[in-house]
Amino acid sequence: MTRTKIICTIGPASHTKTIIKRLIQSGMNAARINFSHGSYKNNLQLIKTIRAEAKSLNTTIPIIQDVQGPRIRLGVLPSEGVEIKKNEVFSLTTHGAFALKKNVKYVPIGYAHLPEIMHKGEAILVEDGAIALEVEKIADGAISVKSRANARLYSHKGINIPDTRFTRSVITKKDKEDILFGVSHHVEYIALSFAQSHKDIQKLRAYIKKFLPRGAAAPKIIAKIERPRAVQNIEKIIKASDAVMVARGDLGIETQAYKVPIIKKYIIDLCLARAKPVIVATQMLDSMIRNSRPTRAEVSDVAAAVIDHADALMLSGETASGAYPVESCRMMRDIIAETEKSPYDDLRYVNLPKKPSLEEAIAHATRMIVKEANARAVIGIALTGTLSRMLSRFRPEVPILIAVRNEREKREVMLSWGIIPFETYNTIPQEITGEIIAFIKKQKLAKKGEKIIILSESKKRAFQGGKFLINLQSM
Repeated sequence: MTRTKIICTIGPASHTKTIIKRLIQSGMNAARINFSHGSYKNNLQLIKTIRAEAKSLNTTIPIIQDVQGPRIRLGVLPSEGVEIKKNEVFSLTTHGAFALKKNVKYVPIGYAHLPEIMHKGEAILVEDGAIALEVEKIADGAISVKSRANARLYSHKGINIPDTRFTRSVITKKDKEDILFGVSHHVEYIALSFAQSHKDIQKLRAYIKKFLPRGAAAPKIIAKIERPRAVQNIEKIIKASDAVMVARGDLGIETQAYKVPIIKKYIIDLCLARAKPVIVATQMLDSMIRNSRPTRAEVSDVAAAVIDHADALMLSGETASGAYPVESCRMMRDIIAETEKSPYDDLRYVNLPKKPSLEEAIAHATRMIVKEANARAVIGIALTGTLSRMLSRFRPEVPILIAVRNEREKREVMLSWGIIPFETYNTIPQEITGEIIAFIKKQKLAKKGEKIIILSESKKRAFQGGKFLINLQSM
């Protein structure tokens, strides 16, 4: 059981009961469904299958609904593509089909608002940045662009606009419909694509609240960091979000690729300091889409993310459409496990602020006791979500078992490093402790005679507020 969580994207290669069950058995901690693809009927079946297989294995697999955002693509072009010469000027148009008028090519695009937000001199990148265009002028719903190199354009290829700010909401009409579907089927997380500022997160939270059934637990919000503007506004985005995803695919297109590793490390450090879960995503084991073994560079990439203290790592095409979905998950699990055995992923310097909060002080003290007493696990009873995440933030290098009573409390901690939520209907601290110790024995997380730490309220009944006790005891 790894402390760094594994998220698997479920798609055509992994949608069956058998594969989903094997993914859970191979280390999957959360399942992502990409709502850029699939019908509601198919996605609902995925949700039901994931939950049913998790229940059959006596575990919980949270579902991450990844909404598309303002994804921009070329329209329909001739099957042989459209040849573009270096320095050729042509038009991207929101009206009609491909056409050749007065020796000027008119290439359709699928985002009607693009001419409204583009400016002269800004870059337009096509097909993951392989084709670079520069805006010459904008008129009558068309964008006149110059190609920087010889190229061939094909239907439905993706477009990135790294210099341009989305002035319209990044939550599209399609996203709103998808979000309502997700809320109605109780997804645990919604990942917002192309977030630019904390205001995007606030708008999504308000929209969810508007349609959330009374008494239902709201999905937690993951901000996907894919644009330079998001990096500029990262501190406010982290504060507004419940978790953050470093989505290195589009981020690596919209910024220089050599900057991405430093941006990743910077965002992880900020999230760690603020006790917010952070996910590293995209091309972690990309070659395993085709091959049964990863490259050495990919293995190092996964290990580096663990050493950098990411809370979770995500597999995309590897498990969604690749030839080796289960093997990819197992490989990631094995890399994480081996890295976590080493001292290199340990959080070496943990400095409390000058005026720490109560939660920070308790979590820091717990880490120190784990280290000095060589404890094998931490049990938390009736802890707030903030304190639970603080325990994770200080990385005690042992499993953290948190007693929760309901879905709302479980969602607070599901993606946080090292935390295992333990659902209980009991309210007597000693009895809850007994239940969790039985689980620890069953999972072989600690042996007889080894020490564990128990954080609990001083009252006779849990979940009622009060002073906390830190108790060190032997199994």
